[in-house]
Amino acid sequence: MVERQFNTKLKQVQTDWGGEFRSLSSFFQSLGILHRLSCPHTSEQNGVVERRHRHVVETGLTLLAQSHVPPHFWQFAYDTAVYLINRMPSRSNSSLSPFQHLFKHPPDYSFLRVFGSQCFPHLRPYNAHKMEFRSTPCVFLGYSSQHHGYRCLDPETDRIYIARHVRFNELCFPFKSLQPSHKPGLPPSLDPYTSVYPTPPLLDDLLDQTPPVTSPQPPHPDVPANTAAVIPDPPSPPSSPPPTLHTYHRRHKQPASVQPPNTTATIAPPSESTAPSNTQSVQHTRPSNLRQNPKKTTPYNISSFVSSTTDPNTEPATFTIANNFPQWRHAMAEEYSALMRNGTWSLVPRVPGSNVVDCKWVYKIKRDQQGHIQRYKARLCAKGFRQQQGIDYSDTFSPVVKATTIRLVLSLAVTQQWPLRQLDIQNAFLHGDLQETVYLQQPPGFVDPAKPDHVCLLHKSLYGLKQAPRAWFHQLSTTLHKLGFQGSKTDPSLFVYSSGGTLLYMLVYVDDIVLTGNNPQVIDTVVQQLGHSFPVQDMGRLSYFLGVEVLQKGPDILLSQQKYILELLQKAGLTDSKPLSSPISTSANLALGDSPPFDNPARYRQVVGALQYATLSRPDISYAVNKVSQFMHFPTTNHWSTVKRILRYLKGTISYGLLVQQNSSPVLHAYADATFNTLTAFTDADWAGCPDDRRSTGGYAIYLGTNLVSWSARKQKTVSRSSTESEYKALADAVAELTWLQTLLQELHVPIQTVPTLWCDNLGATYLSANPVFHARTKHVEVDFHFVREKVAKRQLSVQFISTDDQIADVFTKPLPSQRFPNLRSKLRVASRP
Repeated sequence: MVERQFNTKLKQVQTDWGGEFRSLSSFFQSLGILHRLSCPHTSEQNGVVERRHRHVVETGLTLLAQSHVPPHFWQFAYDTAVYLINRMPSRSNSSLSPFQHLFKHPPDYSFLRVFGSQCFPHLRPYNAHKMEFRSTPCVFLGYSSQHHGYRCLDPETDRIYIARHVRFNELCFPFKSLQPSHKPGLPPSLDPYTSVYPTPPLLDDLLDQTPPVTSPQPPHPDVPANTAAVIPDPPSPPSSPPPTLHTYHRRHKQPASVQPPNTTATIAPPSESTAPSNTQSVQHTRPSNLRQNPKKTTPYNISSFVSSTTDPNTEPATFTIANNFPQWRHAMAEEYSALMRNGTWSLVPRVPGSNVVDCKWVYKIKRDQQGHIQRYKARLCAKGFRQQQGIDYSDTFSPVVKATTIRLVLSLAVTQQWPLRQLDIQNAFLHGDLQETVYLQQPPGFVDPAKPDHVCLLHKSLYGLKQAPRAWFHQLSTTLHKLGFQGSKTDPSLFVYSSGGTLLYMLVYVDDIVLTGNNPQVIDTVVQQLGHSFPVQDMGRLSYFLGVEVLQKGPDILLSQQKYILELLQKAGLTDSKPLSSPISTSANLALGDSPPFDNPARYRQVVGALQYATLSRPDISYAVNKVSQFMHFPTTNHWSTVKRILRYLKGTISYGLLVQQNSSPVLHAYADATFNTLTAFTDADWAGCPDDRRSTGGYAIYLGTNLVSWSARKQKTVSRSSTESEYKALADAVAELTWLQTLLQELHVPIQTVPTLWCDNLGATYLSANPVFHARTKHVEVDFHFVREKVAKRQLSVQFISTDDQIADVFTKPLPSQRFPNLRSKLRVASRP
């Protein structure tokens, strides 16, 4: 920079012997630059820099204190301090600022604004349509070093916008109402002169420690007394590379007294947190789909850090906190030892100009179905967001098994009395082979003292890498193919083994596996052979998969999310609410702007997102959840009331789940076939039901025998000009799903005894499916017509008329009265747990 910008040759550089400068020695030597060092413990030999460093720190602390900005934004306060110091007149420069002394012209002081003040950036380019707000209340966090613009933080999403056109309210400081009171100044753990990574005990000593998980140890005596002022994620030292400025996301754990432990295995539903009432000034209702990263964050909560620093049974947010407890130190040592045994990396000298990815420890307490602690788990994760596409990663897609496939395989296993076996692959992502060259920083707390400047050259994938799921799935697929399994073309995460009379099914969701089949001896052999390639934990009979309890009910099973729903009720504060008999009122006519805006749209989106996950085993709430999901970008108080009604209904039916039966009488309706390998579908539509755009809601329910395996309640993408058209669109969607299920059953070697039957309560749609009738009112749905008509003509399915009273799919298209709803709910196979 000195040579390019100022046409001056750099001859000497003087530093201390800090770790951040050691790797520069070879670089300076290659350029012929003399690297001078101050003597150990003799900072006065580098006094000018030390004094400037103090000036920057004191100015940054002043900015934080004056603006009430939380300490974890120190990076931006220090950057702003440097920006201001360079533009302030100095007596050492003849009353000129360093900027003017260097660039020969005065700085533009009109560009300066008050740090931490309220600002409103122009966000019209981010909007998808003209009805969205042009701005949102933000907090000014300084100046961009790469743009001629301002950094504006959205407190609701923790996203930072870089904007040139910004309006300021320099008398208002939003964080003043958000930050809890504490003594001014940064705590010692955030002092930039102090290392935030204390030296851990030796690895051998850690491995010898086996603290019981049921008897927590007292907190470490070295924890500072003023840790209550520390936020959940302490920053890295100032020498670490700054974060990406365009988006800035932070996550904070809720205290254990507020949020119960989450035991959801893999599909993690959005977490919910209630923002304080005094944060309404920074809330906004811009559509969430306009953000580059729609993940939601929780507000700054100091009590969560207090809990995590004093209780070993709370998941710590940082290495600094975790290192105070022997349980977490042992967990980190155990994970590090596993990485070394696996040959995950080798230490190599840093290659100049290479992209070195940071890493961090992530901590998780594994609990059983009753919430008891089973294991303290520490996982080393790469910060994959620092990877560069085309350099250290390329393709990233990796499939997971579909929920419909899971229900279909469970139905086949139950009806044929096959055993259901559950497996878990330990450290699954660590077994994938990397095709790209990826460099990683040495893990915090485990830096090799003989090679502190080296980096890790990864040979195996690691959690957090963008290509890690793909590498693991490729490794697992290759191993299963060698064992004789064939991957399904319909669902790549389903593997089928067929040899002679033996038939096995394997469902794979990342590292969670369900194995079933007609030969228990072969299943045992497969588990043993799989254990030769990976560390397999045989969890025995299937009992808990993807956060869903699998309960035995005689020869049947019940898929229940009772624990998850209870946690959701606790988060929403509705555990003591009065239960209701239906999830949505028959008088509900939700529309945009039908009532005053809801004051906490982030909370609305979090709860509705959690309800979407609950539909995995609760089809009876699918229609209601679909309706409230249509107002994520601008919820009103009426929409929130409907959400609370759904939660109150779940409270009254918390023990209910999806029943998968071995044998059942034909209770769907009088003419339904109940054999276990027969597909039956019901389809319905509510014509022009949306008051905003008059689009229709279509729905279907598909049964294998009498077990519900697939359903849908969805708003149609286009407006229908007649009820026949809306019904026919819903019918076409059901036919597409039936076709997919037929192909899947063929891959599972399950013969279909009869042609699938699709029941529709609209005579016009039924006639259109069997007769080539076209006229002006139906010719614009010709594609759907030909698709369905072709299936009917080839006798691949049969479309039959059914009365509205017997139409099960009604529950997916409209609110139902409390007298009819329980009857259809029972036909959806939603029943109470034993």
